[in-house]
Amino acid sequence: MAHYYASEPDSPSEERRIEFSFNGQDFHFVSDSGVFSKNHVDKGSEYLLMALHAFMQQLKKESSEDYPFLASGRALDLGCGYGVLGIVAKRLWPGQRWTCSDVNRRALDLTRRNAEANGIYHADVRESAGFDNLEGPFELIVSNPPIRTGKETIYGLFEEAERQLVPGGFFICVIGKKQGAASARHFLESRFHKVEVLFKKKGFSVFACRRQTDEQKAGASE
Repeated sequence: MAHYYASEPDSPSEERRIEFSFNGQDFHFVSDSGVFSKNHVDKGSEYLLMALHAFMQQLKKESSEDYPFLASGRALDLGCGYGVLGIVAKRLWPGQRWTCSDVNRRALDLTRRNAEANGIYHADVRESAGFDNLEGPFELIVSNPPIRTGKETIYGLFEEAERQLVPGGFFICVIGKKQGAASARHFLESRFHKVEVLFKKKGFSVFACRRQTDEQKAGASE
């Protein structure tokens, strides 16, 4: 049987409906065999959404210039599965311009359908292995990365995510303790200007990784 990160899952289609509520809003997703977390919205994605929402609310409360920077910027759901992260975030911050990408064509078809079912039309949904078919830069990249593809692949995605951000942009990802969160944090800290733990619960950590701004780069070279 093909993995969920295969382009063409060979498992027979067996669609199911998933109900999900977040921040007082209801969402409806269709999932299927051969895609990640086919039976329910996984805890990693839910925790990432909780961390992102709290992060954005804090920026808004502080009247930080980072709030409009993120709330109206280009955003990428890297390895989107059936579209949970991008769809929920687009409903929360309608000004964001989301791209949802995955290598799994069944998942991409579900993302297109789920976007429309949740009131998001003309969604930018793209087949891409990593960043191969994506055009940056982005203000925000979020990912619940496909850990089973191996550390070499995942760390390669982390490196490319840093390059695909605008200066000052954010890469926010969730990783489980059993999936190597501690070593992943060390790697992220070696690539990004700043890495902050936004959320930690039940063995999951959500990291906010920021690319260096032009001003910080200029200051460092002086």
